This record gives sequence, structure tokens and C-alpha cells, in this order.
Amino acid sequence: MSVPWIKITTNIFDDEKIKLIDSMPEHDAILVIWIKLLTLAGKCNSSGCLLISDSMPYTEEMLASVFNRPLNIIRLALEAFERLGMIERHSAILLVNWEKHQNEAALATIRENDRARKQIQRSKQRLTLDCPGQVTDKSRKVRILDIDKELDIDKEKEYKNKSAPKVAPLKFQKPTLQNVIDYCQSRNNSVDANKFIDHYESVGWKVGRNPMKDWQASVRTWEKSSFNTASSKKEPYRFNAKDFE
Repeated sequence: MSVPWIKITTNIFDDEKIKLIDSMPEHDAILVIWIKLLTLAGKCNSSGCLLISDSMPYTEEMLASVFNRPLNIIRLALEAFERLGMIERHSAILLVNWEKHQNEAALATIRENDRARKQIQRSKQRLTLDCPGQVTDKSRKVRILDIDKELDIDKEKEYKNKSAPKVAPLKFQKPTLQNVIDYCQSRNNSVDANKFIDHYESVGWKVGRNPMKDWQASVRTWEKSSFNTASSKKEPYRFNAKDFE
């Protein structure tokens, strides 16, 4: 489910990466594209991945059409973002450290609540399609009241979660190979646990330029973006200040 808002800090233009972009040619267009990418990621609500659906990622051409910008400007912007570690490109475009810009836990709650409400809505629809000779009006009303109670319980749980005291996050611990294998098997995905471990060992267990906080979330990102495919072997671009002279 898309969300009607995203979070942008008031000091966004004090960020070092934004300042570097501001010194580039076409900097105004590139900055506008960055804001558009943030809002698009909010609409997708897929942990920072730009996906039209689970099996269809946004391409450069699609972004040019959706953002109403020339294709060469889109490519220039994406190259700059990738050099600065703001995005990663594999089978899909991924905004690095999406949780830095958004409350990912809240967005995940929205996704889960949306799935639950759709399931309840489908139950209501099946109820109205029942044969009148088999289900009485009274039983329908009782069942609909039960469904409404379920919705009230969901809302109460959501309120309690929001008002619960904040707990300090646990210190990150690197997973073992077996940890990753077991988690991948529990999710029945095709992520290569060896490649996952080797990749993050090589970059010091960092996502972009920031220390990893949740390796299970990274596994889920690999599921959507197919990080473990052959296309993920591309060497990352090494940023050079001369690129912006």
C-alpha cells in the first residue's frame, strides 16, 4: 500500500552529498529527481525498492516518463546518486538507507494492516454472495459485527504499539552462514547465503556507507532486488572528487 506522506528533514540541503550535487551541471534537475525518487519510493512502500509490482521494477525509461524529464537527465541523475552511494542498481533501483529518510517500522505496519483489512474485506464480500437459502440475514449480521470487532481490535493494537515506550536497539551482531541459510529456508527464497555473507564481509557489514542494523532486512531486500544473481557482481563505482570538477 502506498503512503500519502514521506519524511524529509529540514537540513537536507546541509547534507554533504546534496552539496556535491549542488555543484554539478544540471544540479537543479538532479535535486528535483532525488525528491521525486523519495516520493516514488513512498508510493511503492517496498523498503526503498522502486517497483511497479513484485516482478516489475522501474527502468530509466519509465522514470523519464513518470517524472516527465528527458532520459539523458534521468541517467545523469542516477549515475550521480550511484557514485555518491545514495542508490544501488541491481535488478531494481534501491534507495540506500531508506530508514534514514523514513520510519520503516511504521511503513511496514501500514503494509501489514492493509493486508489484514483486505483479507477481512474479502470475507465480507464472500458473506454477501452466500446463498440466501443457506445463510440467514441474522447470521450475516452477526458475522459482520464480528468482523467490525476485529477491525476495532486491530486499531487498538496499532494505538498500543504507537504509545509503547521506546526500547533501545540491540547492538548488531553478524550472522553466521548457518543463520542466513536457516532464515532463507524459512522464507523459501533463492538468496545465496554464501554470496550474502561474502558480500557484506567484503564491505565491513555496511549498507552503503552506514553500518548494517538488521541483516534479516537485508536478506529480504535481496529477495526483491535479486542481489544474488550474476548481475550483482558489478564492481561499485569508486567516487572521485574530479568527477564533479
